Amino acid sequence: MNARRITTYQLDHDSLTTTNPRRDARQYSGPRRELILWFLLAALLFMLLADAAYAANRGSSTHTRSVDAGVPTYNIDAICRGAASIAHVLETTAPDNAQNCRQDERGARQQLLQQWTQFDAADRVMCDGAAQSGTVEPTYTELMTCLEVARDNRDKTTHVAQRPDQSHQATAGGASPAQGAAPIRNALAGR
Repeated sequence: MNARRITTYQLDHDSLTTTNPRRDARQYSGPRRELILWFLLAALLFMLLADAAYAANRGSSTHTRSVDAGVPTYNIDAICRGAASIAHVLETTAPDNAQNCRQDERGARQQLLQQWTQFDAADRVMCDGAAQSGTVEPTYTELMTCLEVARDNRDKTTHVAQRPDQSHQATAGGASPAQGAAPIRNALAGR
């Protein structure tokens, strides 16, 4: 095996010296290397425990909602306090951001209470899970938007699937067009 030695040059006190990368890597062997590995392991464990504690605090780490469950209960005050503090930092001129936020969230919850059973059960579970999966507190407006998008997407998909198939109609020449993906494959293959 032909191993090439990589030599790097380093300017040191007005003289040019060579350094050996293998020798530099060996300086982290022994007790110093073991100390670094223990530190990295401790940092990893700390991050895992912090994430678990955060999830337990929110109560959403392993909690799954039943399909029959009603509108979920979110902490409106926490999210609106956060929104108000951000508005304060950004120095917006809105009179009372926290109060406006609470009114919007209460309105969205009332709308959800009225329309909850009209949404597909799978969409309700999926959107609630998506709302609670982020790093910020979930909001009713976010949940409502997700449910509306899922419903509209489902309606479009159903509408497209129920359209009459245009491929069975005769063309101007009297022949029906080829069906399926075969014509596209044939055209790409030059047939």
